[in-house]
Amino acid sequence: MKKLLLTSAIVAVAGAAAAEITWSGEADLEWRGHTDAGDEIADDDNGIAFDVELDASGSAQLDNGITATIVYGLDLDYDIEEDGTADVVLDDFPTITFESSVATLTVGDVETSYVDTFGDDVYEEVDGELVATLDTTVSSFGLGVSYVIDGTYGDTDDDREQLPTDLYTVVLSGNVSGIKGAIGVAGVAGSDDDVLFGILGGYELNGIDIAAKYQTQGDELSIAELDLAYTMSNGVSLGAELTSTTYDDDDAIFGYEVYAGFEAMGADILVSYEDDDADDDEDGDFAIDAAYEVLPGLTVLGGVDFSEEATLVGSDEDAAGIYVATSYDLGGGASVYASYATYDEAGDEEYNNGATLGLSLSF
Repeated sequence: MKKLLLTSAIVAVAGAAAAEITWSGEADLEWRGHTDAGDEIADDDNGIAFDVELDASGSAQLDNGITATIVYGLDLDYDIEEDGTADVVLDDFPTITFESSVATLTVGDVETSYVDTFGDDVYEEVDGELVATLDTTVSSFGLGVSYVIDGTYGDTDDDREQLPTDLYTVVLSGNVSGIKGAIGVAGVAGSDDDVLFGILGGYELNGIDIAAKYQTQGDELSIAELDLAYTMSNGVSLGAELTSTTYDDDDAIFGYEVYAGFEAMGADILVSYEDDDADDDEDGDFAIDAAYEVLPGLTVLGGVDFSEEATLVGSDEDAAGIYVATSYDLGGGASVYASYATYDEAGDEEYNNGATLGLSLSF
């Protein structure tokens, strides 16, 4: 069925005009040596891992001035931690786009207009969904309409909901002289559930960025968020995020995050503290991440993380997670890297637990 969809779409695009097929993707080849709480190499988890993502893209200019594009991809993944076999995952559907000077229609595994604007606080988008989205822009204002043709079901571990079939979203947004705003709705056609309503506004000028967002779904949910950020000319940045979340008329859950950063002279340092629930007795998450470009193309990185997720793998005791890494840009989309971390998904690059040597290619 997937081959039939892809072939039919390519024929439709290529039949209108000469279509140009291009290939793009990225590949990572790694040797991993995982560790336990005693910092010993776990022999059963040593070995090679690789991940290859490949997209085939074809586009054509139709007679009526519309550009048609189709993208179809595959993901080849092998991890010795799993069952020792390679997984090949094909896109469930090709992504097809028709773009004109006034509007763009996209059908495929893409974000809905609501999640694209308001984030994934309520709905979590996962692979394998079929969504149709129509976007149009007039002057400084935009309208986005989405419909989930084939969705997924179930709740996530953090109270979010996956996209159900027949979910529709409508978002009207604008940005005038640094003042931005949007209103949006999301609901399931034919359902008795309350419609999700969202509104946001913000101001951005001279390094100052202020944004406020509110979402509500009847008595089931309300989320309020305030974001403040200030970036100075000397590379120093300061920011804070305040949130209040209420489920089913229960008491509000207050959370906050504050950070300070510095980016200049080849250095990039970020210090952050986050507490998702300021009323409970658990400590928040404190982290320091740093990177420095020693020579052109050669970067060293490191960090320490005191969050629960960064606890030493295999240990029941609270401990700071640490990682160190270095990478070298070979040019042409290729780079090599080495890392050591005491926990999984360490830092922005999400380094693996233990020692890793890797080669990354982008093409």
